[in-house]
Amino acid sequence: MGLDVRRETEKGEQEDEVLDSDNILPGLLNRCRDREWRLIQYIDPYGDTVFNQLQIPRLLEELHSLMPLAESESERKLLSAVLDLVGRTRNEAHTYIKFYGD
Repeated sequence: MGLDVRRETEKGEQEDEVLDSDNILPGLLNRCRDREWRLIQYIDPYGDTVFNQLQIPRLLEELHSLMPLAESESERKLLSAVLDLVGRTRNEAHTYIKFYGD
């Protein structure tokens, strides 16, 4: 199981999700752990990580900067889906992005 990404309400109700059934995101994030990230460095592949509305713009920036590091079409496709999900969450009050690890 990889890192599933969900858009949730403040009550924890799931609105949308991107499933990482091929365990792609942990490998992609691990390849860039040596970089100075403000937010994605804290995504826990074994736990849950939540980002709020104040963090969404910076999270989008950092996720966009991962795209050149994607080595395969499946990595690019998954990252694009995550970017789309996070982008749709921007400016939505009481909505969060949550990464669910193993």
